[in-house]
Amino acid sequence: MSFAVSGVFVQDFIPGQDTSRTRRKLGGFDPDNEATSFGIAPDGASMTISHEQGHLSVMLAEHVPSVSPKLRAVSRGG
Repeated sequence: MSFAVSGVFVQDFIPGQDTSRTRRKLGGFDPDNEATSFGIAPDGASMTISHEQGHLSVMLAEHVPSVSPKLRAVSRGG
């Protein structure tokens, strides 16, 4: 018996054109854990993927190729 492996893909989007050949895996491809949802940070620098299991967990993907995080000022309280 064959089971599909779920995860998050990314591909180019050009209205009216088939861009399926640009599809590539981004994250969450674990044959033992089905990805149920995902979120991408507003700055595009990180992604979270949730898996449904007997317990809760969060996966963080950093340093994704071609994604540059925006620099932000850090305030140090004093």
